[in-house]
Amino acid sequence: MQPDDFLYEAERVVHVCRYPCRLSTEGEARDLLDSVVGSRWFQNRWPKVAKRPPALFASNHASAWADFDKNRIYLPAWASNDFTLLHELAHFCAGLKDNHGPIFVDAHLQLVSRFMGKDAASCFRHALRAVGR
Repeated sequence: MQPDDFLYEAERVVHVCRYPCRLSTEGEARDLLDSVVGSRWFQNRWPKVAKRPPALFASNHASAWADFDKNRIYLPAWASNDFTLLHELAHFCAGLKDNHGPIFVDAHLQLVSRFMGKDAASCFRHALRAVGR
């Protein structure tokens, strides 16, 4: 297994636990992103991202991704849930150099805890430990 595979496996556990909520429309996903980035909590932690937040775009690709060059998050329909959106936003919080590394995982855990709740964060934290992250 590649290092990213362990992270994705931990994320699958959170999905199985049914913590992510489905975002029915692109507008709901944008509203969530705006709410997260617009919160004082987020602005205090990641002011550079808050000053120039990524835009959200729908995608037909097989995966969601963060595009630093265009300052965009792409979400395919299957990935339109809060957990995946927070994952992609965590890429911007962690910066280009820490793709799925410890800074990214910490940012993702903080976002999940704050915007999905402590139970979802606890599930994610335990899943990360179970896969050795």
